[in-house]
Amino acid sequence: NPYFKCNEIHIDYLLLSFVNSEKRIALSASMGVSELPKSLEKRYQEELCKYSGISVRENTAQSYLERILEKKVNLIIDPTLMLSREEWNRVSVKPKRYNNKEKYILTYFLGEKSKFVEKDLRYFMDLGFRVFNFCDINDKDMFVNGPSEFVYMISHASCVLTDSFHASVFSFIYGIPFYVYDRNDAEENMSSRFETLFDLFDLHNHYRKNVNEVDIQECNYEKGYMQLEKEKAKVIEFLENIINRKS
Repeated sequence: NPYFKCNEIHIDYLLLSFVNSEKRIALSASMGVSELPKSLEKRYQEELCKYSGISVRENTAQSYLERILEKKVNLIIDPTLMLSREEWNRVSVKPKRYNNKEKYILTYFLGEKSKFVEKDLRYFMDLGFRVFNFCDINDKDMFVNGPSEFVYMISHASCVLTDSFHASVFSFIYGIPFYVYDRNDAEENMSSRFETLFDLFDLHNHYRKNVNEVDIQECNYEKGYMQLEKEKAKVIEFLENIINRKS
């Protein structure tokens, strides 16, 4: 994402300009934006054209890069989706300060919570749910935690409220109800990765604007899980094609 605190050094590093061309592969890269600023487009073209293979996780990135590079760009899933919930359970760890057996709502927001989110949280609290705010400095039980605790708290939640792509992904993996909200304070619109996720796995009803009332949904991800197996196969095929081409 060229808008995410990038300077020339970062761009060279992230585009692997220091690596031999034949060794460069982009596996499920995310641009986070629908197109590059014109001032950087040529720089990206020069480096990305040297790659042995390029795959991205967003529809918009795929179509845009294919246009400016004039080469095939594969659309594949985020690598976190390649592992099952049983495999993720191996790294899952209960937070040290979490000893509560109450049913809870988990929030994980990279931007500020909107009044819309606060209204929904009050609804859940009125129903008797406790609320944990992961990685929120105002929540002493949840602030100092890492990825292992992140997986644990999502996997045991009654519902997840978030503006985070990966909180959505892990909710899907674990079959947990979740709602996605537009991100406050985002410098650029980063919704393309969500749109691709929703399209692939039939998750559009989890986008908060698409429902009238917030509630604990009964999740039926069966259709999405069937598609997930097909998408996993595409990742393996992408890598095998590149490896076989080199051998």
